[in-house]
Amino acid sequence: MLTPQKHAPHRYKVRSLFISDLHLGSKNCKAKFLRELLNRVDADYLYLDGDIIDGHRLQDAQFWPQEHEQVLELVHEKAEQGTAVTYVAGNHDEGLRPWMLGEKISLESPDHGLHYRGITYKPLDIHTDATGKRHLVIHTDQFDSSATRWFYDVGDKLYDFMAWTNRQLNKGLEAVGLPYWSLSGVCKRVVKRAMGAVNRVDHKIVAAAQAYNVQGVIGGHTHDAVDEVIDGIEVRNDGDMVDSVTALIEDHQGNLRILEWAPLVNDYKARVRRKEAEPQQAFAVLATQFGAIPQEGPVLRDFNQIAQVRGNVASRYQDIIDIATHGPERMRLSVRSEMSVQPSL
Repeated sequence: MLTPQKHAPHRYKVRSLFISDLHLGSKNCKAKFLRELLNRVDADYLYLDGDIIDGHRLQDAQFWPQEHEQVLELVHEKAEQGTAVTYVAGNHDEGLRPWMLGEKISLESPDHGLHYRGITYKPLDIHTDATGKRHLVIHTDQFDSSATRWFYDVGDKLYDFMAWTNRQLNKGLEAVGLPYWSLSGVCKRVVKRAMGAVNRVDHKIVAAAQAYNVQGVIGGHTHDAVDEVIDGIEVRNDGDMVDSVTALIEDHQGNLRILEWAPLVNDYKARVRRKEAEPQQAFAVLATQFGAIPQEGPVLRDFNQIAQVRGNVASRYQDIIDIATHGPERMRLSVRSEMSVQPSL
């Protein structure tokens, strides 16, 4: 239950937070929703489960607005404050994979990672929850067949048009005070579920769980939040921050639940418009339904107090953006001297 306080809390603490498919560098990224999540939710363990930086889009055109830079700033601030941040490479930031391979990190091993600028970079990881269960954390694009990858490449072009339509639709919804809704997300989930059935992805996930001797698998890639049991394996997908705007939360008792984040932010915005005294009460469900512990103090950033910059901004993390986009051979900054191979946190 929510601890009685004089004022409604601004922030909450969970044991683990899993997010994937942020697609920073793409116009489809819901960076403002994401900023609010990182501002409101602290965690002992933060997993960035692939497609955090959209290198595919950044190869085509430079797009790095202030909101996207602020997301990386928040992630690194959390790492500086003691959160164990693990970045698992995906197919849109696949430049990180040869970077790790070049540092003698096996792409099949969860045992070691690259520790750079406060974050551990891995091809995959194993997370042990509060009950002792082991979960394979992997982006899951590894389970796609070659035919599926070709289909997705072609479908991305159509998806871009749908996503543009979706952005215009939600601008209109926001203007009249209606909540966010994803047309592109509905269509994409239908297609990806169909392709997953064709490629027998469920069987591949179960086989991977058995190979790594884990009780669960936590993935991304499909933009479809999932929480189910398949052949005795707990299979979860944290969704995305493009279409479904979801995350996966572990409380301090080891319970794992899908968080639908957009409705909470929509409620918060509605309370602000109504000029309620404590609009942050909209996030109280994090405590009452997700077992999060209320925290004293303000959010990390008050974005209303930060001057808005239009267009692209220079990034403090251009080295990581370049690696994720082009691979290590295209780094603009020399980072090798700062890297070290370390055991898994």
